[in-house]
Amino acid sequence: MSTDSDAIPCRCCGLVGLGIIGGAMAKHLVAAGHEVVGYDTDAAMRERAANDGVEVVASPADMTLEVVITSLPTVAAVESTLSQLPAQPVTIVETSTLPLADRLRLTTNAQAGHILLDCPVSGTGAQMAAGDAILYLGGDRDALETVRPVLAAIARQTFLVGDYGDATRVKLIANHLVAINNLATAEAILLGEAAGLDVKMLIPAIAAGAGGSRIFDLRAPMIANRKFSPPTMKLSVWAKDLAAIANLAKEVGAGTPLLDATLPHYRTAITRYPDYDTAAVALAISEKDSR
Repeated sequence: MSTDSDAIPCRCCGLVGLGIIGGAMAKHLVAAGHEVVGYDTDAAMRERAANDGVEVVASPADMTLEVVITSLPTVAAVESTLSQLPAQPVTIVETSTLPLADRLRLTTNAQAGHILLDCPVSGTGAQMAAGDAILYLGGDRDALETVRPVLAAIARQTFLVGDYGDATRVKLIANHLVAINNLATAEAILLGEAAGLDVKMLIPAIAAGAGGSRIFDLRAPMIANRKFSPPTMKLSVWAKDLAAIANLAKEVGAGTPLLDATLPHYRTAITRYPDYDTAAVALAISEKDSR
C-alpha cells in the first residue's frame, strides 16, 4: 500500500457503499488511523463495517464531513447519494465504474459547494483488500491535496490523469485489457488441461514468463480449481463494464476486434453464472461445469 510523507494527519471521512471494494477501503482507512463514517443500504454490509471499526450512520445526510468516498454499483445510486449529502462544501471522491456519459452527467448533480472528483479503481476486490489497487484521479487539482491522505491509505498508487471524465476513460481502457486477458487466461488454462499438463506446474511456469500478467495471477488458480465464489468481480456487475467499454469505443470510432471476440463468451457466462467471478467465463468455453 502506498504511503505519502507529505500526507497530513488523519481526519474523519465518509464512505458510502460498503461492499467488496468499499468495505476493503473502509478497513484500510481505519487501519491507517482515520475515523470512518459509513453507510450502505445492505444491513449485512453495515454490520460488517461496524465490526471493522466504522461508525455506521442512517443516511448519507448524516455525513457532515470534509471528504466523502462513494463506491456504488449504479449511477442511480450515486445520484441518490449526491442528493442526500448535507448542503455544505464536501469533496466527493467518486470511485464507481460508470459509463462515460453517466460520469459526465454527474457534474450537474452535485449540490452547490461540492467538489466532485472522478476517481475509479483499477483492481479487483481481492486487490483492494490486499492494498494492491490503483486509483485514477481526474478533476480539480487543488482538491487532490485535500484527499491525498485518504487516497494514500486505500491504494498502492494514484495517477492524476487529467480533467474530470479522463479518469473514467483511463479506467475503461484498463478494463478493456482486463476483459481480453481474463478470457485469454481461461483459454490458456483449458488448453493446458486438454494437453494433459499438470496445472500446478503450468501456472507458476506461465506466470514467471512473458505470458504472465496480474490477471493471470489472480484468475488462473480460480479456473484451474473451478472455484468461482466468492467473486472478486461478479459477472453480473462486469456486464455493465463491458457495455461501458463498448460505448466508449463506439463514441470515439476505435476498432476493438479482440474485445468484440470476447463478448459472446462473456454474454454466455453472464447469463448462466451471474453471481460467479468473471473467471467463470472459462465455463462458457468449456463443456465442464463444476458448479
